[in-house]
Amino acid sequence: MPLGAPKSLSSCKRVFLHPTSPKQRQYEALRAYYVDERPSGEVARDFGSAPGEKLVILVTDGKEECGGSPSTVVQELVAKGIKIRLNIVGFALAEAAVRQEMDRVAKITGGKFYDAQNAKALRQAIQQSLAVPFEVRDAAGVKVAGGLTGEAAITVPEGIYTVSVSAAGKPILVPNVRVRHNGATKVALRKEGQQIGINVTGP
Repeated sequence: MPLGAPKSLSSCKRVFLHPTSPKQRQYEALRAYYVDERPSGEVARDFGSAPGEKLVILVTDGKEECGGSPSTVVQELVAKGIKIRLNIVGFALAEAAVRQEMDRVAKITGGKFYDAQNAKALRQAIQQSLAVPFEVRDAAGVKVAGGLTGEAAITVPEGIYTVSVSAAGKPILVPNVRVRHNGATKVALRKEGQQIGINVTGP
């Protein structure tokens, strides 16, 4: 099912999304992901045995029609030691209190809340929610910067670094990334068959 495909938001059915375009396949190289229309306790069963942090995308219209509490479920997962990052995409949420609650629930896991008020914003929010964390470390292994893939460029002093991108199982490490003064260096990851292709461009 491609991103943005129309479907009812009134169902409790979980929907697993598989990348169908070249751009979406780039995300597959970094993280298995799915969209769930409810804050389901079944996340523990689906992902509990998988290594590393799991990324969960929750798309909601703010109406709880399937029973359960988002906050309670998330707190239970965290208490069980299940490492998840929950990004919540709110679609046309009218009440400020609901938006604030969704933001609070996402932050419990280090995730983010995206407020989408129309179909175009919904598509953009889902793509943004698929971003994964990365860190930039110096030769001594000290973190000097970090962020999310696909967001604005970061600034670091001139030097040679290792970029660590969070991925299912273990981080993807990109060593010997050179950054020069007043120059720009770009690190791109792409799935090539069963391997991860790394392309570093810059000065």
